[in-house]
Order: sequence, then C-alpha cells, then structure tokens
Amino acid sequence: QRRGDNVTITDNVVKAAAGKSKNGEVVMLLLNHLRDNSRITEEMAKIIAGSFHHRVMTLFLDLRGDDVKIIDEVVEVVAGNHNVTITKEVVEAAAGNPENGREVMELLLDHRGDDVTITKEVVEAAAGNRKTGGGVIELLLDRRRDDMTVTDEVLKAAVGNSWYDLEVMKLLINH
Repeated sequence: QRRGDNVTITDNVVKAAAGKSKNGEVVMLLLNHLRDNSRITEEMAKIIAGSFHHRVMTLFLDLRGDDVKIIDEVVEVVAGNHNVTITKEVVEAAAGNPENGREVMELLLDHRGDDVTITKEVVEAAAGNRKTGGGVIELLLDRRRDDMTVTDEVLKAAVGNSWYDLEVMKLLINH
C-alpha cells in the first residue's frame, strides 16, 4: 500500500535536503511532493530562495508561487541571485502584496530591473492592492511609466479598491 500522500515535508527536511544536494535534485523532488501535501512556510521559502540552482527556485515559484507570502527577505535573496528567473507571477505577487508591496517591488526593480516586466496584470494587481497599491502605482509611474498600460480591468480594480480607490484612480488617470 502506497503512503506517499501522507508524508509531510517540514522546514527541517527542506533544510537537510538543501545542505546535501548540490544540484537541487532532492529539493526539486520534495517540491514536486509539496505540490498538494504540505504548507509552504516562510523558513522553507527562505531556504529555497537561497538555494544553489535557478531551476529549484523557478520550479518553486511555478508550483507554489501563489501559496507563498512574498516577504522582503525572500525577494532580497531572489533579487540578488541572477540565475533565478523573475516570472510574471512573482512580479504580480509583489505588486499585490498588501503588507509591503512598494518595498518588495522596489527591491525587484533595484536589483533585477531589466528582468522585471510590467504587464497589465501587474498594474491591475497594484491597482487592486488595498493597502499598498497607491505606493506601488507611484513607484511604477516613477520608474517604469512607459511600460504601464492602463486598461479597463486596471480601472475596475482601482474602483474596487475600497480603501484607496480615489488615490489610485487619480494616479492612474494622471498617468
């Protein structure tokens, strides 16, 4: 009888695998298992972000990027690792980060600006960000104005932003 689905991957398991695996194959195996069976912790994300090979972080972000609360420390590690691909999902998550979206986006732009693509989805995530969206929009206007596209979806997201809808809308309209 197979019991693999009952295995829980902990921070300590990921840490041990990261310490033993030079090319990331063991961690990649664990990440594939993590797909459905375990919760990604902040510590796990930091361990993986500081990992050895870009394939590991790219797989991690592809498989579980939506589950990870993007935090400054993780983004800082990723931003400093030029082997890690900055996916559109990472940039969208940074733009929509309600706690420190501006700071996270600033880290990405400062360290990996050429790799950061500002899509309409990124602008939409920022416009709908209820806590830090105004700051993210200001930053994007300041640093990447020419890359920003304001679509109906972006304006709808701003209107739906019940906390800062007026501030965000003014920024977008004056764009």
